Amino acid sequence: MECISLPEELVEQILYRVPIESVARWRSTSKQWNALLKSKRFLKTHSASAPRLRLFPVPTTRSVRMRKTYVVLDMSGYSNPEKFHPCSIKEQIEAAMRKEGYYGELSIWVYGAENTWSTELESIFWEAGIEAYQYKGDKRTRLHMLIADFLAVLFSMNYSSNFLILSENKQDMEQDPRFSRFRKALENNGFFLVSAHTDKLIIEDTKPVHSETA
Repeated sequence: MECISLPEELVEQILYRVPIESVARWRSTSKQWNALLKSKRFLKTHSASAPRLRLFPVPTTRSVRMRKTYVVLDMSGYSNPEKFHPCSIKEQIEAAMRKEGYYGELSIWVYGAENTWSTELESIFWEAGIEAYQYKGDKRTRLHMLIADFLAVLFSMNYSSNFLILSENKQDMEQDPRFSRFRKALENNGFFLVSAHTDKLIIEDTKPVHSETA
């Protein structure tokens, strides 16, 4: 039985009703639908127009609005991290936090398996103000090493912050007992901790708005 070809405008209206997190991972048997699902124009329009659930609580005081936010991006689920533009990652995260009503300092970390990305890309990450870490071991081991590194940072702080971790392995990560203890430790220290799918905030292959010119 042949698939019925629908007008592109109708297909878009149908897909706009699907949450952006599902759209970014969805694959169809229809070439027409797949072409639209891969369209940067469609993804950007969908992301901008779709109702968006908040990540963090609504800030009610200036001190909360100016809280520092630590954002950790797990690159483990991507076979080609070179598709991510470091400056674009930073811009998209900054825009998302402003929408949340938070204007404090951002500290962005990316992490993945050893040899996940080239030394050139790692240098670009650091030049963009993004700390890049490659860990040995499987997904769980890498998560545990990240937690240990951040806890070392936490013990040197005398203030509360936001912590956002973006991962394609969100469900597995949240079921890890060590991550649960990590969440509890941060919350006991006054942190707001949120985990979310990467595509809730970041669209890969997006070029930075403010790119440097030679």
